[in-house]
Amino acid sequence: MYHLKLCKGLSYYGMDGALKATRKQPDVLTEDKAIADAAVSSGFFKLFGEGEAPGFPPPGEVLGHLDPAQLESMTIPGLKKLAGEMGVDIKGLKAKGDIIAAIVAAQVSAPAFDAEALAAMSDEELKALVEEKGIDLTGCETREDALEAIGVALGGSYTMLDLMRE
Repeated sequence: MYHLKLCKGLSYYGMDGALKATRKQPDVLTEDKAIADAAVSSGFFKLFGEGEAPGFPPPGEVLGHLDPAQLESMTIPGLKKLAGEMGVDIKGLKAKGDIIAAIVAAQVSAPAFDAEALAAMSDEELKALVEEKGIDLTGCETREDALEAIGVALGGSYTMLDLMRE
């Protein structure tokens, strides 16, 4: 199973109806590797998983891994405690680097963005964020449209942003 996420544009309908994604529903699952490869090569989708059906993060969160550089300053007992809290099996690991590698290999979910902070950003700050992350704002005519597109690109959900404006 291949997990694709629309990362460019407002919507995508293609591959003879095999792929349909919108800003509101950016995630697509397909079992066809050729379709997944073609979607990624189109530039409209990013591939998020292969093999078994991926676990989707809760709305407004993204899946990722901890940064090993941030773990370097921790003590071995601190790393062992963190591994235990994360459910990472480190039995038999004694070297700090091995423990860090095991923790970094574990997938974690984290808030994708703070919707209120995003809405409070100045136009200049938003422009810098868009350029840094390579977010496509094609079709966005208002600031609200841009905020929705940025939020979705950062892993948020359209619904969260709609609720934020109410």
